[in-house]
Formats: sequence, C-alpha cells, structure tokens
Amino acid sequence: MNLLSAIAVARERSLPGQGVLIPRANRQTRMLKRSVYTLLACALCAVASVAPALADISGGAGIITQSGGGSSSTGPAVFLSSGKSVPIVPASVDVTGLLPLGGKGGYAVTLEGRVGAAGIYGGAGYGIGQLGGAQSTGVFTAFVGTKVAPLTSVELRGYKASGNNGASAAFIGVRFSI
Repeated sequence: MNLLSAIAVARERSLPGQGVLIPRANRQTRMLKRSVYTLLACALCAVASVAPALADISGGAGIITQSGGGSSSTGPAVFLSSGKSVPIVPASVDVTGLLPLGGKGGYAVTLEGRVGAAGIYGGAGYGIGQLGGAQSTGVFTAFVGTKVAPLTSVELRGYKASGNNGASAAFIGVRFSI
C-alpha cells in the first residue's frame, strides 16, 4: 500500500469535517451512545409528562413571622408540598413541609385538605412541628391562595402549635406548581 492509498483509507475512516482521524469503530460507538442518550431523554420526557397526573408537586418561598416563648422573629421561609387530587371534585389531600430559614428556625410538616375553584383555594391541616423556638408539638394550619399566573399563586398561611403556650406563625409567599 502506498502513501496516497493509506491516506485515502484513513480519511474514509475519520469523521467528516474533523481534523483528527478517528477509527470507524469509535464513530459507530459514538453514534450508538447518541442513540441511547436520545432514547433516555425521550423516556425521561414521557415520564415527566405523566408525573403531574400522579401527584401535584409545588414549592415556594416567602416571609414568615413567628412568635412564642415571649419573643418573635421574622425571616425567609421555604415550603414543599405534594398531594393527590380527589377525582371529580376540586379538592386534594396534601403533605406540606415548611422550613423557616432565619430567626428562630424550626419546621412544620402537615397533612392538609385543600379545595378550590375559579383560581382561589383554601384549606386546613394538622401535623407536627417546632415553631417560635418552642418544643416539637402538634401544629394546626390554615391557608388561602389565589392564582396570579399559570402555575403560580400567592399564598397566605397561618400556623398554631397546640398547647397552652403554643407558638404561632404567619407566612406569605409565592407558590410554584409543576
């Protein structure tokens, strides 16, 4: 084999438009990897399109004011909520976790019932939590919200820890749903 035919064979085995010579086997491996990645991306999109039907997931952030134990604090807070819609009626059962990020810290995890119509919703629930620096106790919650854009709402929540000296908290924030 002369030099010109060796160059022609090497050029045939390289990727078009590439300055580096890559054997044909590597090119086939790359094409196979691209096909597998494309298939995985399509499968992920298909699962993601079904996920909202399985459970409603939303999260948000806002400002919380807590009081209890003779003092109060104000700071940022985040929450995550996941639930299941009740068929036919505009209601759902949700589990919501609230985490104040400043001040006295704490947490609340509640099981809630939620009803809504015409972009306005409300509900109430009960769970456990530690708000306002108090010990971990039962926590009541009530909330209302209104839709302000697609998949976005403004929400007002109130929390009250059970017991004689139960702490209380008020939260206002923006909820984003998927």
